[in-house]
Amino acid sequence: MSEEYSQVIRRLASDCISSGLVEEAAILASKLIENLERTGGDTNPDYAFAVTVLAYVYQKRGQLAEAESQYVKSLRLRAWHFGKPPSLFRLGVFNLAVIYMIQGRMLPARRSLERVLQTHERGECADELLYARTLRELAVLSEEGGDLQHAREFTAKSLDLFARLRGADHPDTRRVRDQHNRLEKRRDPTAAIE
Repeated sequence: MSEEYSQVIRRLASDCISSGLVEEAAILASKLIENLERTGGDTNPDYAFAVTVLAYVYQKRGQLAEAESQYVKSLRLRAWHFGKPPSLFRLGVFNLAVIYMIQGRMLPARRSLERVLQTHERGECADELLYARTLRELAVLSEEGGDLQHAREFTAKSLDLFARLRGADHPDTRRVRDQHNRLEKRRDPTAAIE
């Protein structure tokens, strides 16, 4: 299989995911894995990408155990092929944290999110959108754990980032604004951000 073929399939699968065509992305990723297994399997870096797409598909289908397994496999392959480049590796850790949260496994979720947060704070990951999402999820965990002070801090930072990156009317920004207002009302029933 040519390098060009792998790149085309990767691009198509990414486009399908971006467009919400999850099942189509699954077909492309499965086809890529099938072809790669004939020519070296997981020794090809594209294999890690295909496994990540399948993990995302399982997550969207609600097959969380399979999603977790594939995300872990993907992270191992990415570390093996690329080391731990911040943008790829940290997004995988974030996705794994989301799976843990959905499963109600809050301690591993928090640890994973804190790893992503630390890499950003050390300047190893410049993906501000990933940083905003990480802060948003840490706020959720903090609120559920009763740590309202940290929940407010995480939400305020996340709100600023989402507003700057996505605009005031984007659904992510509105969601975080609602979360922030809810937290503020728990402290002061008359407080709210418009």
